Amino acid sequence: MSDRANAIPPAETDLDNEIIEGLEEVVFRGSLPAEYVLARPIKVEVWPEAGEWVAASVDVAVHAFGPTREAAIMSLGESLVEHFERLVEVGEKLSPALWEEREVLRQLLFRGDAELSCWHDRGLSDA
Repeated sequence: MSDRANAIPPAETDLDNEIIEGLEEVVFRGSLPAEYVLARPIKVEVWPEAGEWVAASVDVAVHAFGPTREAAIMSLGESLVEHFERLVEVGEKLSPALWEEREVLRQLLFRGDAELSCWHDRGLSDA
């Protein structure tokens, strides 16, 4: 029997095609920990899993958990900030994929009132 005959069909191993029961897409906006603010609303997918809730960013590969839907989303905000700060700390020693994530987060996250007023002036408000 050939290796090809024993291979698992791609559809059975492709997680992108997985159907997640209870999946909702919500919009997350506003303030984050450490005085960060989202430059624009982001899409977040939330779903129940094993007695908890999972919240996953659609923009970057970050997800978090919590006992409630709201707690999972707030935890995701903390995770986005922590992930971004770690990527900035590492500097230029990032893989291409992580470099790209850092640049996406650089466009999403702003810190402090001065930067916040700048993105409002450029017409990037969350309306």
